[in-house]
Amino acid sequence: MSDGLAAAILGLLGALGGAMIGGLAAIRGARIGAERTAAAALRQSRDQANSEHDHWLRQERKVALAHLLGAIRAYSRLIMDVEARVRREESEADVRAAGERAWEAQKALKDRASEVLIIAEAEIEPLIHALADSTDELYDCMVSWRRTDNIFAVTDEARYATALDSVSRTSSDLLNHARVSVQARR
Repeated sequence: MSDGLAAAILGLLGALGGAMIGGLAAIRGARIGAERTAAAALRQSRDQANSEHDHWLRQERKVALAHLLGAIRAYSRLIMDVEARVRREESEADVRAAGERAWEAQKALKDRASEVLIIAEAEIEPLIHALADSTDELYDCMVSWRRTDNIFAVTDEARYATALDSVSRTSSDLLNHARVSVQARR
């Protein structure tokens, strides 16, 4: 075999070997690049999913708090109606009917409060429990009002005023929390 042919064969084998090594390096580089791209895409998709979940949760909290605050307003109006009827010395039937509406509003308020507790931030829990306690105390005050000649009368003004103030204060604290919570995440 001639030296030229041997050199050509060795050159061809060297070129093929170099091409194979280059090809293997390209494949390895492509694999590493694909793995890094996939990892980055996975991280980005996880971050976006977390961000969307956080946004959804904020929206749900906002809606739940808005519903709760609406229930508090409805309850407060009905409590004031019962008190006004008692102070005007309306009939027992009228006062009882107004009291039933207030009782239903209190149940709705507690249902809304329970919904808030499910998705609320931890710092709002004590406010929700305080609201439940203060509405219970207010209702207990109203149930204890004295009846004479089919007319109700407020029997313990101080206890009633304290309970009413507690509901009002807790409602105000919840409203403030809702405002701060919504504004902090815009």
